[in-house]
Amino acid sequence: MGKKSVPFEEKIRMFMRSQRMYWPGARILSGISGGKDSLMLAVVLKHVSEVDDVSVELLHLNFGQKGSELLEKHVERFASELGLPLKVWRLEDEWGMRFDELVSRLRGNPCAICSTLLRYYLLYLGRDYDAVATGHNLDDVVSFYLYNAMTGNVSFSSTLRPVLKTSVGPLKIRPFFYVREEKIAEEAKKRGIVSFPTGCPSEEEAPTVLLRRFLKDFERRVPGARKNLLRFFLEKTEPPKEPPNRCEICGMPTSGRICAVCKMKKRLGII
Repeated sequence: MGKKSVPFEEKIRMFMRSQRMYWPGARILSGISGGKDSLMLAVVLKHVSEVDDVSVELLHLNFGQKGSELLEKHVERFASELGLPLKVWRLEDEWGMRFDELVSRLRGNPCAICSTLLRYYLLYLGRDYDAVATGHNLDDVVSFYLYNAMTGNVSFSSTLRPVLKTSVGPLKIRPFFYVREEKIAEEAKKRGIVSFPTGCPSEEEAPTVLLRRFLKDFERRVPGARKNLLRFFLEKTEPPKEPPNRCEICGMPTSGRICAVCKMKKRLGII
């Protein structure tokens, strides 16, 4: 009799346990954007909550971009069918404007502003939990590493690890750290999981998206290249040795006196 294969959800649960991403009684907050990675992560965490003594909640960040209302409903339906509680945070409720107006008034790069807000609010709204989870996969992580190497942002690369302790409390965890994007898509298709059809309007030109395409093409020529590259970066990059400063306004991690989000708010006269 052949060896019985281990289901995808169980493989990830075993990986999470091996990395000490949670413990009995832990509370996990997981970001859910509506894409296949975050939807599949919700499925995995539902399995974790059923097998172990762990509670899981989902968080959707709505920046008010085109189609955001439909996306929010899509996420709400998915969370309801999965049986996991969902929190929704809306940019307009706190900032008094939607994302396009925010970008226009700041005259900044929309990708940079979006990624800054995503990182900030997932951690800020998850600061009372034990762990904050994201659906970043192997392709995401390697493309982030490459982008940081190419732009000289070495310090940020040190935070790209499966588990990272934050100075405000919760762990930042990436359960799909070693999982290829194709594998997640394959598992989502098996389960009939449909991601929201429209993505970010700027996504096609985002540097990390271009790098992911390059890496996939290179992988076809050199199988195993992505995992080898990830292993190289992990060996060459040390984890952060000291916690960052705390923002004088909001108390969140920052390298200076005031965090990037509070600086944006000050420029817009919100605080």
